[in-house]
Amino acid sequence: MQNAERLLELPPARIEAEAMKLVHSGALVLDRREGDEGEPLPPLCYPPRFYDAERNVAEILTDIALGAGKGRGRWTEVAPPPGLSAGQLAAIAAIRDAGLVILTGGPGTGKSTVTRAIIDTALANESPVLLAAPTGRAAKRLAEATGQRATTIHRLLEIEGGTGEFFHNAQNPLPEGLVVIDEASMLDLPLAEALLLALTPQHRLLLVGDADQLPSVGPGNVLRDVLAAADRPDSPIPVVRLTQIFRQAEGSSIVTSAHAILRGKVPDSDRSEGGQFYVVQARDSERAHELVLKAITERIPRAYGLDPRTEVQVLCPMHKGKAGTEALNAALQAHHTAGAPELVLPGRQPRIFRVGDRVMQTKNDHERGVFNGDIGLVTAVDPERQILTVEIDGDPVSYDSKQLNALQLAYAVSIHKSQGSEFPAVVVPLLGEHHVMLRRNLLYTAVTRARRLCVLVADPRALTQAVHRSDAARRFTGLRERLLAALRERLGERRTVRHIDTA
Repeated sequence: MQNAERLLELPPARIEAEAMKLVHSGALVLDRREGDEGEPLPPLCYPPRFYDAERNVAEILTDIALGAGKGRGRWTEVAPPPGLSAGQLAAIAAIRDAGLVILTGGPGTGKSTVTRAIIDTALANESPVLLAAPTGRAAKRLAEATGQRATTIHRLLEIEGGTGEFFHNAQNPLPEGLVVIDEASMLDLPLAEALLLALTPQHRLLLVGDADQLPSVGPGNVLRDVLAAADRPDSPIPVVRLTQIFRQAEGSSIVTSAHAILRGKVPDSDRSEGGQFYVVQARDSERAHELVLKAITERIPRAYGLDPRTEVQVLCPMHKGKAGTEALNAALQAHHTAGAPELVLPGRQPRIFRVGDRVMQTKNDHERGVFNGDIGLVTAVDPERQILTVEIDGDPVSYDSKQLNALQLAYAVSIHKSQGSEFPAVVVPLLGEHHVMLRRNLLYTAVTRARRLCVLVADPRALTQAVHRSDAARRFTGLRERLLAALRERLGERRTVRHIDTA
């Protein structure tokens, strides 16, 4: 209400009166909530579909967590691989007889290792295994990490391109077994609801994610809300937090810098030969722009042998400004593909795509099998027919003039757009002009996108602000309270402590 008052410049009474009109007409749902001890909480207003989605998510998670059908059975124990931490062993033990398990931890803590061990346990118990992630790139990483087939959640549910409806739903659920969802921090409320509607109490569900990363781009804060409910000492939902950094990751200054950021410590540059993490000082956007271009076009290819078009990704807090995605994309395109065959899309601000350009799909296109966040290279242009061909994950994808609206240059992308992806090298400008976006989880997400090299081109004051500003932008949701209420209603007075907080 305070935000609406400020933005609309109207008195609170007028705003409240108009909101109540929407409530009475059914355009909004007013949810009067209670806290953990029955105390009244500030009410929330929802569009009806999000209100229903939040209720469905809470109810279905409760069904799965409590195994309402009792037909799931307990898996027999399988010898785990050697060298697992106590936390990893706890995750395997939890999934053997639980319906819902949450596995969370930062980089280098072994989430992929324990996920593989859990999959092996499922297969040894002759349980089908379904692996999925919110984006195509995250699904590809999951498949590489586990050696198993993984897909997007949309493909898992078999979305029907013409209607946008899912083939698998409450009336036609997925085959029973273990469902593993990676990068669960990216799950927004509508996608979480669609997934859960296709599950039954006989399924096992493993949610894997890093709760310290940015929340989903879409509405809701599903992973954090479920974690907040599961963290209650009387919760029946096992939460396994992996905190031990394994030896092979301890030598990575990317990993150690990411964990330093989480502790509120400004990371230092790696001084070792062939280091992995560097902070390059830039006090203003002009200098940052210059340093980013030099790093990508000269220093990184020369020192690390990386292809600047396909293996180095610029991640920006914002789109505008000299150190934003728009200006850096224009400069990098001019450097990499000047003189190459091009396709010009007319308009007040003409858009140009050239052969060799790095581009990103920005919307899900289920009929053509390309999804928001997919990155590829332009391989051919036909200016007369206004058609362009992009190679994405080895497959050629054709774009006509209408479909090109969903394509953008991707030498530089926003940090939000990079969620679920990893790149051999990332370069991140951080400046005072980005101050509205600078938060710890934004910086942490950017740093953890890098595999071999991370370079921060930063104003020291902006870097310090990002590290110290831990107040993630607030999302107004009621899923935590709704899930707690559903669990308590089903459990009655029974209390089962299942929280696991260990290395």
